[in-house]
Amino acid sequence: MKRKLIITIFLFICSSALYAQTEQAESVTSKFYFPALIGVGIPLDNDHTILKHGSILNTAIEFRPVYINAFFFRFNYDALNNSYVSPMINLPTNVVKGKLSATFFLAGAGYRWQFKKIGIYTIMQPGLGMRNFNKAIVTNDGVAIENVTNDSFSVKTSIGFEYYIVKHFALITEPSFYKLFSGRGFNNSHSQVSAISVGITTTLF
Repeated sequence: MKRKLIITIFLFICSSALYAQTEQAESVTSKFYFPALIGVGIPLDNDHTILKHGSILNTAIEFRPVYINAFFFRFNYDALNNSYVSPMINLPTNVVKGKLSATFFLAGAGYRWQFKKIGIYTIMQPGLGMRNFNKAIVTNDGVAIENVTNDSFSVKTSIGFEYYIVKHFALITEPSFYKLFSGRGFNNSHSQVSAISVGITTTLF
């Protein structure tokens, strides 16, 4: 009888500990969100260059120490793609019609508010921005196309609007503004891009 009681108590303690660890693991994983959005990038034009609206892809990992009505932290990998036309020769490329893309690695903090099923957040993320474009080079064998990359310090600011279908799954609309701080590359107006994106955010578990 004592042996059965001891075994029962031991199994109860083990199962309770295992359940507590499982609950703790779920609690930790539920703090990590994975926003994914697609949208339109709207660069600022000037009199010399026509830079068309392009596509934008946002992927991120977000950590929320507290579910909502609190600060949160986010790392973003964003990709923007545009095409341009320019007769000017003062650009950093001699290709007057081509593609201009930008890749951003950004990390920062923001704050989120909740109004019933609606979440509203604002966030600022400094980081690295890389602009890519082609340049034509004359060689003895003809013309070669070289890919040029300009790196610079960048900042992204965003305001997001979320609609929570369930606690850990929401639809997102996010207006954003990107600024690249660089004297190289395309002119200053092309260092500023506004964007509007839509997507979802959710946890893995």
